[in-house]
Amino acid sequence: MSSDDLPPLHRASSAAATRSVHRAAGRGELVRVRSGAFVERSAWEALDGTQRYRLLVRAAVPSLGARLVVSHESALALHGRSLLRAWPADVHVTDARRERGQAWAGVVKHAAALTPDDLVVIDGTMATSLTRTCVDIALTRGFDVAVACADECLRRTPTSTPLLLAKLAERPHARGRIAAAAAALSFASGLSDSGGESWCRCRLHELGAPVPVLQQSFWDRQGRIGSVDFWFEEHGVIVEFDGDQKYLASRYANGRSASEVVLHERRRERRLLAVPAVRTVVRVDWSDLVAPWRLRVLLVDSGLPVR
Repeated sequence: MSSDDLPPLHRASSAAATRSVHRAAGRGELVRVRSGAFVERSAWEALDGTQRYRLLVRAAVPSLGARLVVSHESALALHGRSLLRAWPADVHVTDARRERGQAWAGVVKHAAALTPDDLVVIDGTMATSLTRTCVDIALTRGFDVAVACADECLRRTPTSTPLLLAKLAERPHARGRIAAAAAALSFASGLSDSGGESWCRCRLHELGAPVPVLQQSFWDRQGRIGSVDFWFEEHGVIVEFDGDQKYLASRYANGRSASEVVLHERRRERRLLAVPAVRTVVRVDWSDLVAPWRLRVLLVDSGLPVR
């Protein structure tokens, strides 16, 4: 994992450098990332939320000390993974020598044992492995965030659900959260194609919808139509999550414009509806996940049973 896509930090390493950096910051040329660490304003404004948080973590590393290991959301960022919610304002680390957690100067210390296979080095920084990171997040965050993190881990790495659960079993002192963490990790699936799909699956689960088949492929006389996000075979219902990235992200667009992707999706939906087993297609977007009562209405109107 490389951080070459991040701009260089300007550090106030001496009295003269401190005066120079603070003068530049006062003129609006630099943005303060963390105490003693600044970045060019133009470079900062070009970064997305994930890149800004990774830069914050990188700015904090020199002050952490040798025994502290970057962990939780901070390790997730260094691994280049996404977070379903907004990134935290603090840098998270694990201290294997502590018995209780602590927070100071924008750094949150977690007290937990670490084994050699929990550790990796990313750009010279000691961090928790992605498997350990997913377990840490499952123990500290809500169900949907934990599922989305584990989904991405299962989708993009060689890990497995049994491996995640085995790593969780090594954490007996977290017994107050073990059951919830195990439920999230067991629910995770590498077949979810994005964080939005992961959250949508969690919402379907919360609403008591039947268990869908993920990434079911459909065919007609023209050939393969494609796979769908959620297929409820007994009810003939397809649920598709329509996040913005489906129309804007390059890995989905394949060189097509957003309008071309929309036309393709319309043709694809017409072909799906012509399949005898398909009764209806339900399209869900972020607003339906933020307000799950709206998703419930969509499901009920489609004929899917929910609580």
